[in-house]
Amino acid sequence: MPIVLVGNTLDDLQQQLDALRQMGFGAPPTPVADLDRKMRKLKQRATKTTGKVWDLVIAAASLPAGQEFALADVAQKMSELSGQPVDAKSVKSWHRILGRPLKRLNLKVFNRVPGSAAPAKFTMPDDVRQAVVAA
Repeated sequence: MPIVLVGNTLDDLQQQLDALRQMGFGAPPTPVADLDRKMRKLKQRATKTTGKVWDLVIAAASLPAGQEFALADVAQKMSELSGQPVDAKSVKSWHRILGRPLKRLNLKVFNRVPGSAAPAKFTMPDDVRQAVVAA
């Protein structure tokens, strides 16, 4: 919806613009709102086919907060949630696939723990965890 400003002087236009800014128009999105928007887009992209990529994100979010986890831990949680066995190799593949939309959205869902040897350990930030649950 376009907004039209009308005024005789530059001061009139500036006052109208300031009033719009006070109402929240033209303000950059807050980090939480931006994260929620990106998470909804990620969900949309990750559920276009089988939905397993989004299931990976849901399973990681359902692990205990602040705990380091490996992809094998996520596979085990996915098995518990779905009631069907999930192979760790499949989870590794879905994790790679997840990287593509994350890169496009400039979003980071997992933080790799520095210095973790094979198998790599990850964490999920609390704000991301909350956005996943909200999506």
